[in-house]
Amino acid sequence: MAGARLGHFVAVTQIDYLSLDSDELDDAPARGRLEVESLMAMLAIGYRFERSRVGAHTDLLIGARQLSLDNTLTLDGLGTVEGDKDFVDPIVMLRPSLPLGRRWRFNPTISFGSGGDSEKTWELQPQFHFQISDNVGLRVGYRRLYYEIDSENGRNKFDGAFQGLIIGIGGTFGASP
Repeated sequence: MAGARLGHFVAVTQIDYLSLDSDELDDAPARGRLEVESLMAMLAIGYRFERSRVGAHTDLLIGARQLSLDNTLTLDGLGTVEGDKDFVDPIVMLRPSLPLGRRWRFNPTISFGSGGDSEKTWELQPQFHFQISDNVGLRVGYRRLYYEIDSENGRNKFDGAFQGLIIGIGGTFGASP
């Protein structure tokens, strides 16, 4: 995740790539192979509201999230079927930031989207941030990105989530606020 701020205006973006291949599974089917590649991208802009508690603030943003899926199914003796689909949804995002001590912060991200290509999408991303130095921080958290998607013909449906542990290190540059 990357972000920028100018005064009270903020912008954030996040890009995730995921590649799965059934050949890498312990119990992979012997007569076929499934390959899935997904690219998830988000861009949002908004406003930072300062809170009465020193150092606390909340960002309220609007933007869009895109999910691109590329699938290849190969069945031995039958052939290969490929498919790809892009889903773009408007989102509203809330990002509070609460100081927990001199170097610790709690930064949950919550977003919701509907009215685009999917029925709905939401994300929950609670994180703890430890400020190592003035310009370097460590983040530890969890991310759950959910999608509910129905096809145009009503025969296909995806109701699932991408989720997992987040560990990262980041830095800031430029003038101090």
